[in-house]
Amino acid sequence: MKNQRRVFWMSLVLVFALIAGLVSPATNVYAASKQKRNQKKC
Repeated sequence: MKNQRRVFWMSLVLVFALIAGLVSPATNVYAASKQKRNQKKC
């Protein structure tokens, strides 16, 4: 029982870490492309 609970929490943490890792670079790429477009307009 204790081992199952530990595996569950470790899996949950892993899923959140993967989601955070996927979201973070995507927002950085979006911000960089938006900044490039703004520089071209000037």
